Amino acid sequence: FSDQDSSSFEHVFVGETKQEGMIGLHNWLQYYLQEKAGNIDYQGYKRRCTVLDDEVDRIICTKFLWRGRKGKAACSMFLGSSPEFDIAVFSTCFLMGKIGHCDYQIGEYEVEVVVYSFGSVIGTAYIVPARMDEDDAKK
Repeated sequence: FSDQDSSSFEHVFVGETKQEGMIGLHNWLQYYLQEKAGNIDYQGYKRRCTVLDDEVDRIICTKFLWRGRKGKAACSMFLGSSPEFDIAVFSTCFLMGKIGHCDYQIGEYEVEVVVYSFGSVIGTAYIVPARMDEDDAKK
């Protein structure tokens, strides 16, 4: 976690700190590890998404405090996916030239991904929680 430099991998999969707190951090595994280490204070979810009522959540948008400092207003991520899966989804969108919003059908999920470039490489990539409807938010 460094204020001095950054990469898209760091931004998306590790998270990076700025004066205002944590930015990036769109990976559930790193989120879990940081919460377990006491660095993240989970402040609840804004939205989550399942297909069936009894199914495990697969996408979530949370809010949190990072080491006592305000975190992002919203942090969205796949839940339970491998880092390789996340990289594949984000890279496919980028390599297809779909900079900005990219729609996916993954199983029964309609997923919207945002990918922004930084020159000729990925700058950031994340799941858009807006695709989740209000009924999902109340579950």
